[in-house]
Amino acid sequence: MASQFSTAVTTERRVGQLVDLEVGAAVLRAAVAEELAEGHCDVVPRELMYMSKEESLEYVSRSMWFPVYSPLVHEK
Repeated sequence: MASQFSTAVTTERRVGQLVDLEVGAAVLRAAVAEELAEGHCDVVPRELMYMSKEESLEYVSRSMWFPVYSPLVHEK
């Protein structure tokens, strides 16, 4: 039972991360369209203008932060 719960939580987390990625890429493309994007690290705004959807997803994926949580310890 515990492994099924763990698998469900992991799957839900991955789906959530994919949604976050799609939303982030959509925000990036909207910012580029409105000329509000500033770029990040070695990518300048001009490069953002010519990114395909797949390239913008990859760019956002590389820029995302994923927290690493420590497991909870329950005292008996």
